[in-house]
Amino acid sequence: MGADIRSGYPQFMPIIGLLIIWLAMPIIAIWQILSSRRKFIEKTCPGCEYDLTGASVGSPCPECGIIPAISRSKGSNSNRVLCRNCGHDLEGLEWDADCPECGLQSAALPRFEPAKGRYRIRAVLGSVLLAMWLGITFLIVMEEIMSSGTTMQNAGGRARAVRQANQLQQQVAESKAAEQPDASASTPPSDADRD
Repeated sequence: MGADIRSGYPQFMPIIGLLIIWLAMPIIAIWQILSSRRKFIEKTCPGCEYDLTGASVGSPCPECGIIPAISRSKGSNSNRVLCRNCGHDLEGLEWDADCPECGLQSAALPRFEPAKGRYRIRAVLGSVLLAMWLGITFLIVMEEIMSSGTTMQNAGGRARAVRQANQLQQQVAESKAAEQPDASASTPPSDADRD
């Protein structure tokens, strides 16, 4: 491919640019979907679901008054406080004491579980972008398949028509040549030749 005289760059450069954009679309869409998961710690009271985000660690819930560390470690005995790591009974220790068994710091404090993933608008937009890209790609591929099949059929028909036209021209030329007798033998003698 040659360079475009007017612009000074190869003619295929716009195609390469479009191809790069086309390939970047699904990458951007997948990145949008994967980065949309919120990464935060849910800090809610296990008893009343009150939001404890601003509350100090180990303090009771301002709504219902229970201490989340004790509430989350309750088993069959409601008075037991267990270590989050090894399950050692921490009854009688301060709420921020280290576990005497495994040494875990502040063993009685609750281990807040990550919240269920909440998808933001970025995930929806990424999903829509990816679905659009897949749909358009499918349409382009199907159009190419359909048009190439039609073009091949048309090309075959045109080739047959050209062959038939060539054969017809040969037959016409042969028939004209057969109809015309030899010029010297078929011309009647003129009056000058008779004398």
